[in-house]
Amino acid sequence: MPGVPAGEVFLHIGLMKTGTSYLQVRLRSALDELEKQGVTLVPRKQFDAHRLAVVVLDAFDPEVAKARDAAALERLPRQLEEATVGRALISAETLSDATAEQIARLAGALGDRRVHVVLTVRDIGRSLPSLWQQAVRAGQTVGFLEYLDGIVAGPRGGHVFWRAHEVLAVLERWGALAPPERCHVVAVPPAGAPREQLLERFCSVLGVDARLLPPPPELAVNQVNESLGLVQTEVLRRVNGLLPEESLRVDVRRRTIRKPFTFGVLAAQPGTPIRVPHRYADWCRDHTSRVLTQLERSGHQVVGSPSDLMPADDSFADSDPEVDPEEVAESAVQALAALLGQRVEEFVEAKAARRRQAEK
Repeated sequence: MPGVPAGEVFLHIGLMKTGTSYLQVRLRSALDELEKQGVTLVPRKQFDAHRLAVVVLDAFDPEVAKARDAAALERLPRQLEEATVGRALISAETLSDATAEQIARLAGALGDRRVHVVLTVRDIGRSLPSLWQQAVRAGQTVGFLEYLDGIVAGPRGGHVFWRAHEVLAVLERWGALAPPERCHVVAVPPAGAPREQLLERFCSVLGVDARLLPPPPELAVNQVNESLGLVQTEVLRRVNGLLPEESLRVDVRRRTIRKPFTFGVLAAQPGTPIRVPHRYADWCRDHTSRVLTQLERSGHQVVGSPSDLMPADDSFADSDPEVDPEEVAESAVQALAALLGQRVEEFVEAKAARRRQAEK
């Protein structure tokens, strides 16, 4: 494609909750077409990209991952050399949290390749509910309003938001690898826009024609980061407070809570979307105005309309969220019944299998 020379590396580093999982599913469902257009995903499997980010961020836990995963960063230079075409794409949204030292270590593995940094950004009014839900899904017990107040208090309050989700701070750290003209801020289209629009914007940075990418399996896209409703998130938040500390371990939580309970049960329940109360609207818009002004001054280009990042009125709720205790109880009972129903089915099937084996 014109305008994007070979031998370059595109680092899609986040931000989290900005359509990154959707993009990864779409791109990894079209590996052959991407390579026809001159782009290779490195590593080819998304789990390996996630593991690479874990190692870069010094978050590797030998009790969670296999020993070979510890060498994910060491394997990267060889994987780049083996790329079948000239341009490589690495997509791992947690990299937005990397420190200057961690970024320098990754840079060493990239060699002398020309680097582009790609940051997907969503309007903060829609991002904050998703980020709070993500925190609860990871095991936290913080309430929604307490979570919002911690962010509004500003960077000095030490809230994790300000390290991994402050656009200018992230770009400043990653600017060590790429000047402003090679740091691409992709605006997530507003609510109601066709989903393909985000893919088209992202692919334009890579020099890829998104119209030629084959559609992925429908199930794969529909299951991308399924959201919980307000009541269901509250159920999970309260459950988190009663679980042992071991439930916070990534491997334990993924197998015992995330898959069977969060996504297997709670996500299947109908729920009310979580929205930021309107009393935070001015802060969200002031924050966005500051970000857009600084982006313009710094020379970073926004792919898409900058206005897409300004929170619209429908991003906010008229009042603070109120959770009806009876709705929480009903959701919890339904979740318990679903889990027990699964156990019953598993027991009956196992017993039938033993009977069939005995009759042979």
